[in-house]
Amino acid sequence: MIDRQYLLFRNYRSQKRKSLQRKAKVYTPDFISLLEEHSPTKTSKELSELMFIHLGITMSAKHIKNAKKNLGMCDLSKLNNKRPLYSEATNDKNKGFIKIKIKESGTRNEQWLLKHRWVWEQSNGPIPPGHRIIFADGNKRNFKLDNLMCVSRSVCAYLNTKKILSSSIDAETLKALVATISLDMKIKEREK
Repeated sequence: MIDRQYLLFRNYRSQKRKSLQRKAKVYTPDFISLLEEHSPTKTSKELSELMFIHLGITMSAKHIKNAKKNLGMCDLSKLNNKRPLYSEATNDKNKGFIKIKIKESGTRNEQWLLKHRWVWEQSNGPIPPGHRIIFADGNKRNFKLDNLMCVSRSVCAYLNTKKILSSSIDAETLKALVATISLDMKIKEREK
């Protein structure tokens, strides 16, 4: 009786042979030349349609991307999508905050910085450890220096727990509140 492991191995070898045969059929000189010619200007989806029209090969966009990777072609559409230095971006992860690109290389966190932090640092130097920059009027699009406030994390936490930052409070009142809270915290610290 043939054991199960032998059958599994035999099935694996035949599947591997079939996949190698498929690759050999797909990566023909016509396929490669068509890919090299149209890759810089077309998306992977458009390339898969071209492969079907010109060569009769049915491939998904994912297979086209893998083929370009296997053939050592870089995805030029990604290279051309790089944003220039000092460009701005926002998304849902930023909770409405605007980020600004400050470096060309490095990780994404090294390249992009929250704009209000960047504006504050340009005029006042680095943000002290344990501090945050908040908007005095609550408007995340107002980057004027008189609207940006550097507060300690404990003050910021107090403002958030009392929902003061999310309420519609004017800038002068918030500045007075921050000064009062900071003073109260220092008094409590000295009493200990």
